[in-house]
Amino acid sequence: MRLGKRLEMRWQIAPETHTAPIPQLLLQPLMENALVHGIASSLEGGWIEVQARVREGRLQVLIRNTVGGRSQPGLGVGIANARARLKYLYSDDASLDFRLERDGALAIISLTLPAFATVADEDSDEPARAARTSES
Repeated sequence: MRLGKRLEMRWQIAPETHTAPIPQLLLQPLMENALVHGIASSLEGGWIEVQARVREGRLQVLIRNTVGGRSQPGLGVGIANARARLKYLYSDDASLDFRLERDGALAIISLTLPAFATVADEDSDEPARAARTSES
């Protein structure tokens, strides 16, 4: 998929998020959804904005993107898989919400998880454990 000038990326990443652990490949399918269902389906292209910050010991990641063209509604597999992984790794201590706004022209994914947790090994039966770092 070649998007060239049809894709504008916007980044708002707070410095305190640089050491916050995120499970491997959690963001990849969410960004892929934004590209495939939002930007690539529009002749004009669009933008993706990624925001990350830490508030009250929680890592908050917001992915917003324009939705245009004739994007075919998917089965929500990427979002469902990400939610299932969060549930497995963090139990009820993490969340992923998806919504459309502006009559379906704007997609928003909101991800919240502990900012100072040790990410569980997905091949293990051990859940994530809180582990404060010296930087917190």
